[in-house]
Amino acid sequence: MKTEQWNGYPIRFVDHEGEWWAVAKDITDALGIKNTGQALANLKGISKTYTLTNRGTQKVLIIDEK
Repeated sequence: MKTEQWNGYPIRFVDHEGEWWAVAKDITDALGIKNTGQALANLKGISKTYTLTNRGTQKVLIIDEK
């Protein structure tokens, strides 16, 4: 996992099958979108993955660059 800044917002990226995918929640937060699920409903490049946090394993939705 890596984190990059975009317009002052931290965006986490996860290596997914050899490509960097962004954590969807970070993208919607940076864009000011309140309902992540609704915003992602029509996207095609979505996957789920698990990341390690200081509190254990977390399931996150990730989106590809396209």
